[in-house]
Amino acid sequence: MLKLNFRHQNPIFSSKSPSEFWGKRWNLVIHGLLKRGVFKPSMFCTSSKVFAMVNTFFVSGVLHEWMIHIMVTNESYNPKYGYSTMFFLSNALFIAIEIFAKDTKVISLASSFIPQPLATALIVCCVLPIAHWFADDYINSGYFDHMTYAFPIFHIKS
Repeated sequence: MLKLNFRHQNPIFSSKSPSEFWGKRWNLVIHGLLKRGVFKPSMFCTSSKVFAMVNTFFVSGVLHEWMIHIMVTNESYNPKYGYSTMFFLSNALFIAIEIFAKDTKVISLASSFIPQPLATALIVCCVLPIAHWFADDYINSGYFDHMTYAFPIFHIKS
């Protein structure tokens, strides 16, 4: 019998930090492409890990903007450009803060005592207030409506 541990299968519940979520858990195919195509060349040019990371998140934001532009076929909806890029740059800011603060005594002490569910809640709470910058265009354009063809939704009327 196959037993799946939900916590290890889910990037959100198994990540202990924003950098672990983006760097080791979330969309590893695109992560590898961005690492080889943007991060490493940026590191080669500047040898600054923070600059390379911010540059990588910027490119990821621009790629998401481009995807939204390509995917929106509903001519009655105009995407709000720039919000996905701001979302990804904000995540870069969270990781930059993590990079600069990870060696402080407060962070070291807290990370050894904070249980995994609380660490997950803190990570999600950092991004939750700005998540609409990323999700609104997908929701408002009807992108997810097309998924109902493959995954029917049943409404029960009483």
